[in-house]
Amino acid sequence: MVKGFEDKVMVSSSKVLYETNQKVKLKEKGPFIVCVDTSGSMEGNPEQIAKVLCFGILKMASKENRKAYLINFSTGIKTIDLLDISRNLDALADFLSFSFQGGTDISLALHEALSQLKREEYKDADVLVISDFIMYKIEKDLVEGMEFTKHHLGTQYHNITLNNQANLEILDLFDNHWVYDPKEKRVVKSVYKNLIEL
Repeated sequence: MVKGFEDKVMVSSSKVLYETNQKVKLKEKGPFIVCVDTSGSMEGNPEQIAKVLCFGILKMASKENRKAYLINFSTGIKTIDLLDISRNLDALADFLSFSFQGGTDISLALHEALSQLKREEYKDADVLVISDFIMYKIEKDLVEGMEFTKHHLGTQYHNITLNNQANLEILDLFDNHWVYDPKEKRVVKSVYKNLIEL
């Protein structure tokens, strides 16, 4: 099951407690900046699940002519600008076949996301991170950058967590948080529906 979390209460999901964030309404039909973790801790099924989720969400977004900027991250980043997703699904599939398999450094991905939010094409974008969130911290300047864009651009930060050992301190920086459950057969549709209805 994919669960949305709200009102900063503790809720249980698969016997794991998560501190949750307040829901904020997602801007209609806006672009996405999607960050996909391909670090060593994601090797195997988690990475494949992350890529399938990413591909499915962006494929649905293409039906609404939404733009997307994709960031593949580990200790480095690789990016692709999908101003027209529907015409670039093959390029997206190729992009998602790439893996870093190094350590996890979300900082580079967030730096890139914040940089893209300064561009005209993505100033109204929301950011989605798909990761196991097995990482230590996010640098103070990035946290400040996230807060600035939340308050001045209306940016919302969302995440899909693929691991029950996620760093809750980092998850707390996001506006919305979903936990992936492999038993949920319609997980991509559920996540996308939640994204556009928040």
